[in-house]
Amino acid sequence: MTCLLCHEKIQRRFLLEQWLTFYPISQPCLCLECQKSIEEERFKGDSCYVCQKGKDKKVLCADCLNWRAKGVDPKFRVWSAYRYEGMIKESLLQLKMKGDVRFERILSPIFKEELKVFKDKIFVPIPSNRERKRQRGFNPVAYLLEKAGLAYVPLLESKQMGDGQMKQAYKSRQERLASENPFQLNEDLLKDISDRQGKSILLIDDVYTTGATMHHALELLENRAFQSIAAWVLARA
Repeated sequence: MTCLLCHEKIQRRFLLEQWLTFYPISQPCLCLECQKSIEEERFKGDSCYVCQKGKDKKVLCADCLNWRAKGVDPKFRVWSAYRYEGMIKESLLQLKMKGDVRFERILSPIFKEELKVFKDKIFVPIPSNRERKRQRGFNPVAYLLEKAGLAYVPLLESKQMGDGQMKQAYKSRQERLASENPFQLNEDLLKDISDRQGKSILLIDDVYTTGATMHHALELLENRAFQSIAAWVLARA
């Protein structure tokens, strides 16, 4: 067995009761050093109290001040599990850009563990750009939720890109902030969950940068009679 990230051989000790069990022993995908490195990329809490950017949790960052000035609900919060760097960034890039599904073994357990505290909410994944999804074959956020065994409702759909439109990943900061809403609501699904409109929505994405993507999603859902809308992302850039 070799580590997915550093490719070093994984040394593992098994307890006697593990050898005696009739259940298969799970195979680790990371060495102890890489596991430790990933844990060091967790947010520690000293950051913007809305999106966890910056170093002062008592002060709104410039991005959140910008969204507040545009009339975004002041109760809207974004929880981030990790910083978008190091091992987490590399794992996401391997999954998203190269389509290497082995890396879900690193990321889906994080989804499963971190999202336990939001089990009373309706999970709504942020959709992939249609062309990128076609090339890759899956939406990374929905895929990781499925692998984590978490139910979700795909209320949001990506619009078809017109001529001259760029994917979010290739846009500058200014272009992201000024971009038109790339999403549309699946009205049929919205009707199907009408009995749950008193519930709370949790938007889920892999990376939060300027907040443009998340706030486009919020714009479509905030007047739909849900009790509250918040967001969770794997990593904060």
